[in-house]
Amino acid sequence: MARRENDTSGRSLAGQQISVEWADSYELSEEIRGLFREEGREEVFEKLSRIYPVVRKMGGGSVVGRDPSRSPVIHTPLFARTFRSGERLFRGALLGGMVVRERYQDFWTPVAFLRRALELPAIQHEFDFLYADPGENGAALVRAATFELKGSLQLYFFPLVPGWSAQLRRRFPVEELASERIPWREGKQHLEGGNGLDSGGAFQALRPFDLCQSWLGANEREKDTELLLLRPPSTPTTEPPVARVLTTPLPGHRTLAILDVAWRDRQVKLESLFHAVAHTARSSGYRKLATRTLGSSQLGRAMERCGFVEREDERPILTKGLTEDVRIPPADRWLLNWIDGNLL
Repeated sequence: MARRENDTSGRSLAGQQISVEWADSYELSEEIRGLFREEGREEVFEKLSRIYPVVRKMGGGSVVGRDPSRSPVIHTPLFARTFRSGERLFRGALLGGMVVRERYQDFWTPVAFLRRALELPAIQHEFDFLYADPGENGAALVRAATFELKGSLQLYFFPLVPGWSAQLRRRFPVEELASERIPWREGKQHLEGGNGLDSGGAFQALRPFDLCQSWLGANEREKDTELLLLRPPSTPTTEPPVARVLTTPLPGHRTLAILDVAWRDRQVKLESLFHAVAHTARSSGYRKLATRTLGSSQLGRAMERCGFVEREDERPILTKGLTEDVRIPPADRWLLNWIDGNLL
């Protein structure tokens, strides 16, 4: 963002004029729509408004900056998440992208807005930490707001050709797994129950039905999204799966996106999980798998071992602890999937 002409000290004077508040409505107001419209972001507003009741139901909402006339000039959503580390639960929130009125796009005004947002009682009392996955321009702004760089969310592809699958079987002792495919809405019990899917004890977000609904609704991906429930062959479908994979096709590319992965660490290896998903996708006519995760995490390292190819489309993950007793784990202990990233 360009620096305002009246900013001679490295801090915008406009930032001192902005009041910051937590929005408590279940619907986005027309004045917020006006802010998005003025900045050419009305399509983003429509996406957010579709899922906003679910966002609020989960404990999320919006932080709004207002000028002295009480007009909204900055807006950012917060998407609530509950993370688990062992037996302990942490309340987190994903910081969405900011929409800023042109007059206030001077870098330091949005930074001041974020710093004040961190002090709001509604955020201090509700969340243990915030995290963000901004684009290249937003990363510097979020870091200036005292967030710390945690790692990078990488985009990976896996070409579904026979040679790659054969190589995977030669390199690793792959166990055959049967794949049960069900529409994601029919898998609510598997998403919310856990079924002992500890995913190697990773620091991971829980997967309530509402979280999936918000991400899929924002991206209009509900129709063809499926759950793959993986079990050893001949295991009755009444038995809990050893792994659960949430998938959705990407439009026009014959690519199956892996949105979420969870597994029972003592019963299945990630190599076997990837082999089963690749076999299911290829038999359904897909030519590639695609997913996002932290490259330094257990899942990211396993994908690289199995031949997933990293693309130049990484997004930094930044975190900010809000309570003194929260020790945010290092990146290699996190489990972030595509569904954990920005909805918009």
